[in-house]
Amino acid sequence: MGINNVIRYEHEQEGVQPRHHHHPHKQTDATESEIELDKTSSISMSPSLSSQSSVSVSSESPFQLDRESTVNDILQANRSAMKRLQDTMPAVLEKSGKGQSPHTLWVGCSDSRVNECTTLGCVPGEVFTLRNIANLISYQDFSSMSALQFAIDVLKVKRIIVCGHTDCGGVWAALSSKKIGGVLDNWLAPVRQIRAKNLATLKSIEDPFDKCTKLSELNIANSISEIRKHPSFVNASKHNGLEILGFIYDVKTGLLREIEIDNEFEDDELHDVFHLQESTAAEAGH
Repeated sequence: MGINNVIRYEHEQEGVQPRHHHHPHKQTDATESEIELDKTSSISMSPSLSSQSSVSVSSESPFQLDRESTVNDILQANRSAMKRLQDTMPAVLEKSGKGQSPHTLWVGCSDSRVNECTTLGCVPGEVFTLRNIANLISYQDFSSMSALQFAIDVLKVKRIIVCGHTDCGGVWAALSSKKIGGVLDNWLAPVRQIRAKNLATLKSIEDPFDKCTKLSELNIANSISEIRKHPSFVNASKHNGLEILGFIYDVKTGLLREIEIDNEFEDDELHDVFHLQESTAAEAGH
C-alpha cells in the first residue's frame, strides 16, 4: 500500500471523507481510476493526481517526452526548444555564454510539476535553483548549505524564494505514520517534527488535502527560518538588502500564493547571534 493510500485509509478510518479535487467538466463523484495510486513507489503522488503518473505522449498529451523516449527524441526536443528560444529571444543564449548573474535563488521541491522558470515566466540566467524533496533546508546537508552560500556570497542574488506546493509527496509521507524505508525517513524527519509541533492545528483540519497544504505552508516557514540563520544570509540581509519570500504553488492552477511569515526575531538580532567574525591576534592571545 503506497504512502497516500495509507493516508487516505487512516483518514477514512477516522470517519473523515476527503474532498476530491476535480478538473472542469468531470462528474462530481471520483471514480476508482481517478484515485488509483502508483503502487510501484512508496512515496507516490497524492490520490487526485496519481492517475497521471503513467501518462504517455500522444496527440492529446501536452508533454514533449515520455518514458519511452529515445536519445534521439531527447536531442530533438532540445534542438526544437533552443530554436524557439533563439528565434524569439536571441539575446538570452548570447548572454548565457558570457556568464550568469541571477537575481533570485529559488529553493523548491523536486516535484516534476513545479518548475521555477515556467512558474515565474523567466528565461535561462535569471534564477539560481536549489531543489530537493519537500524544499527542505538542513544544516547537515552540504548541498543546500553550499548552494545558499554560493548564491548569496558569489552570485549576490537580491532575493530568495522558498516555494512549496500543494499535493507534495514528501508532506503526504510526513503525515503518515508508516515507514517509507531507505534515506527518505531520515530526510523527512524535519517535516515530521513540524507536524509534531503543530498537532492541534493540523488535527483541527478535517480534509486531508487541506491538512497537507497547511503542513506544506508550515514547512515553508521553517525553511525560511533556517535560511535566516545562515551566516551568509545574515550578513547580506543587513548590508545588501537581501530579502526572503515564501510562496506555495497550486499544482492545479499553476498560481503562487504568498505565505505570511511570523518572524520571531528581527534580522539585526539574528546578525548579532549568527554573524561570526575572525578573532584578532590580541583576542586570540587571551
